[in-house]
Amino acid sequence: MANSNPKPSEPVNPKVNPLTLRPDDDYQRVTEFLLTHWHDGKSVCVVSQIDNRCLFQNDKLLPARAIIQPSEWIGQNYLWYWRDSMEDYNQLRELLNRDVYIPQFEYRLRRPDGSMARYLTDYYTAN
Repeated sequence: MANSNPKPSEPVNPKVNPLTLRPDDDYQRVTEFLLTHWHDGKSVCVVSQIDNRCLFQNDKLLPARAIIQPSEWIGQNYLWYWRDSMEDYNQLRELLNRDVYIPQFEYRLRRPDGSMARYLTDYYTAN
């Protein structure tokens, strides 16, 4: 991790979808994953493992859970929200490096309003 004290960024225009994939990615598989979870009423967030920026957030994320609107997460540096729970973040990264799917991972995260919250989330690694 190059920057141990990242700052939050301004969200990009939520009308622009910054989700980009490599040329060898399976677009149909990714689209099906996003649509299936959306139809199931699940929130899906895609975060870059290069710079920790939110690339995509669907409209199923409840503001009560996240404090801000789903589109406001796009462009945010998620590492900033892990700043007070880096041991949870490091454990998640270790598990994701080993496994493709981490069901019901429990962790603490600093919310945009400054409060700490405990979450239970399914995590996936996409190649």
